[in-house]
Formats: sequence, structure tokens, C-alpha cells
Amino acid sequence: TTLPMPDLNPQAALERGGAAALGKLVNPATGRTERDLESARRLIDLIEMMERKTRGNLSDEERRTLRETLTLLG
Repeated sequence: TTLPMPDLNPQAALERGGAAALGKLVNPATGRTERDLESARRLIDLIEMMERKTRGNLSDEERRTLRETLTLLG
């Protein structure tokens, strides 16, 4: 079995983790969608905190990407 390459983009990794926890992505280990709303809430809270803590220090693209991630997961 080949392991996937780790994602070096932390925002993308959080987005995938949140989407998986919300049951929007198939778990590759089981081939099924699974919901873990507590984990999803923690990831969304973390992304919201990142947005607050980096306010004023992000490029337009970075800010837009964080906002789109929160919209996708929210």
C-alpha cells in the first residue's frame, strides 16, 4: 500500500479534515463517509481562530482562501 504524500498546506489539510468529519468526503480506509461533528466543530473553531489571529497579515488570496474554507465547512 502506498501512503499519500502529506499536504504541506496546513489550511488545505484542515479543510479536508473538516470536510471528512462532516461526512462530505469518503474515508479512504473504510470507503465510507463518516460524521464526527465534535471533531468538525473543533477544526472549524481552529480555522476561525487562525483567521482572527492573522487578520491584517494575510494576502488577499490567503484571506479569501480561509473565508472560502469556513463557508465550505459552515
